[in-house]
Amino acid sequence: AAVAYRGVLAGVFVGMEVLVPLTLTVQWHYKPILAGLPLMFTAVAWAVASQIHGRSPRVPKAIFLRLGLFLMAVGGLGMALVATRTAPGWLAFAVWPAAGAGAGFGITSVSVALMEYTTDADRGTDAASLQLSDSSGSAVTAAFAGAMVSLAVQGRISYGGGFAIAFLTMAVLAVTAATRAGRLRPPGSPNGLRPVDATPGPVS
Repeated sequence: AAVAYRGVLAGVFVGMEVLVPLTLTVQWHYKPILAGLPLMFTAVAWAVASQIHGRSPRVPKAIFLRLGLFLMAVGGLGMALVATRTAPGWLAFAVWPAAGAGAGFGITSVSVALMEYTTDADRGTDAASLQLSDSSGSAVTAAFAGAMVSLAVQGRISYGGGFAIAFLTMAVLAVTAATRAGRLRPPGSPNGLRPVDATPGPVS
């Protein structure tokens, strides 16, 4: 589950991030520096969310994963509104950092969960699988976003429509994955909580 969710999280995030500056420059005619600012704010939000996760060891990883996916979906929905000019361009400065926080919660959760739940014998293989899933998910969704831009360049769809399709597709994928977030749990635990050791201690 951790390996699969890493691919989904990375894919959803990258599939949207590659279009954020382009959306602001094409649809709202922002200068390149201004169009890139949401990415900077997103990096800060990602770091803050990771810190919150690291300081909350008692919270099940599945909860952070679900929260992260929902925040990324909010970012996708907001950017779709910006892309279609239904909402003002400045909204990107709020909704895209929210997606960054979602990535901070979600990606950190699955990465830490894998290291906690795997064994010494499988740790190397599992870590490699995690990175492969990350790269594969990102490549697929970035290609999908590029295909939407290509269709817009060819005049088959509008730029706003192409951007919105990509953002909404990633948002739907995030929400769908969030409904299954409970699968990220320690082995032998149905609730996402570590099983309690019932072995009796020494009698004093």
